[in-house]
Amino acid sequence: ADSERARLGLEQELELSEARARQAETEAKAALQKLAVAEEKLRDASLKLQKAAVAQELLSDRDQELKETRAQLSQLLKALTGGTGAEVAAQLSPAKAPPV
Repeated sequence: ADSERARLGLEQELELSEARARQAETEAKAALQKLAVAEEKLRDASLKLQKAAVAQELLSDRDQELKETRAQLSQLLKALTGGTGAEVAAQLSPAKAPPV
């Protein structure tokens, strides 16, 4: 009788352990799935950051080109007219030009 009780107790413990193992496996699978989703979001964010960095670099390059072009134009206008940039602008803009 005692051995039968001990056997039943061991069987119950085994069933309980198996149930806990199945629960742990289910939770682990759910955690892995969440991790996979998080990794995908991280990859997407990283790609967006890379694209933004490239765009920022292109904008910076264009800004520098624009500054250089403005400086060159200013020097050219000065050389052609002998005046400052503001004087040249006044000469080129009919609305600002003094009446003749």
